Order: sequence, then C-alpha cells, then structure tokens
Amino acid sequence: MRIMKGLLIKDMYTILKARLWLFIPIIIILGIAAIGTDINKSLVWVGLYLYPFYGSLITNSLMRMDKSSKWIIYAKSLPIKPLHTVLSKYIAGTLIMMGSSVLTAAVSFMIWGFSAHIIFYLIMLFAVWMILTAVDMPIVCGMFDRHANTLGIVLKFALISVFTNITVTIMGTESLYTAANLILFFSAAFILFVISIPVSAWTYARKEF
Repeated sequence: MRIMKGLLIKDMYTILKARLWLFIPIIIILGIAAIGTDINKSLVWVGLYLYPFYGSLITNSLMRMDKSSKWIIYAKSLPIKPLHTVLSKYIAGTLIMMGSSVLTAAVSFMIWGFSAHIIFYLIMLFAVWMILTAVDMPIVCGMFDRHANTLGIVLKFALISVFTNITVTIMGTESLYTAANLILFFSAAFILFVISIPVSAWTYARKEF
C-alpha cells in the first residue's frame, strides 16, 4: 500500500510538472461538445473521437516519462515490482478520467439541466477510454520507441472509429438505448481493462532498459 501511494504521488507530481493536467480541460470541453451537439453534426464526432483519445494519452505519457527521466532504471534498485509501476499509471489515469467525467457532467447539468442522456453518454465514453487504454498500455509498456507510438496511435484511432459508431448506433436506436446494453458494454470494457493490467506488467518486465 505504501509503495502504491508513493508511486501515485510521483505520478501526480509528474502530471503537474509536465503540464499533463492541461489535458483535463480539453477532455471536459470535448465531453461537453459531444453531449450537447446533435448526433448528425460534425462537432459531436470530434468529441466522441478525441475525448477517450486524450484520456488515453495521460497513461501513455506517464509511462513514457518514466523512461525518459531514467526512473525505470532507478526503480530497479527499489522494492518495486513491474506490476506496481504499471498499476499506478492505470490508477492515475482512472482517477483523472473519473474526475473529468464528473466535472463534464456537472457543467452539462448546469447548461442543459439533469438528463439521463448525459450520464449514459459519459459512461459510454468512459468505457471506450478503458478499451483504448487496455490496448495501448501493453504496447507502450513493452516497446518504448517510435514504432510502438505509431502502432498505438493507429490501433487507437481504429478502435475509436469502431466504438464511436457503436455509441452512435446505440444512442440513435431506441431498441438498443437501454440500461442493459449500457451495463453490458461497460462490463466488457472493464473486464478488458482489468485483464490488460497484468499483460502490461508482463510486457514491461520483459523489456530490457
């Protein structure tokens, strides 16, 4: 527990020092744009595409900064397991996305009033973020080079395209727009997210730095 607390404090300091916190207002603005715009207009697509993408950049950037700052080498002299290092990035990203989602909902409620539509949308976007992170992190943890970066970006945009269309289809089809489908989609994303943690730790441990 103390190890995880220390790693989270380090990651939060990195977020402040590297100005990664600037992603938070961007994420909130994109979320509001996606929620408040008609589904057929281009702005909603910008929000749907970039909201989860910018969120996944936070965990991605934290891992890369560990490498560039030589923390990964220093950590080998400490009682820190690969799982601890990787898990701290997942937790930090989750906390930031949860906070951003709450702020997005609060602002949206103030603008348009309380609506189940807003909550539904944000849960869907959060689920897409979990899926992107689950795919991106094992790549980043195992290959700290430009090829990994390119592969990660290509996979993320491909997944964003797929799940944006799924989201729009669900939101635009009354028979699919149900709590059961939301729970199913979110549960599948969460399971994939959890499974990716030990996979990321495994690829991270096999990497020679």
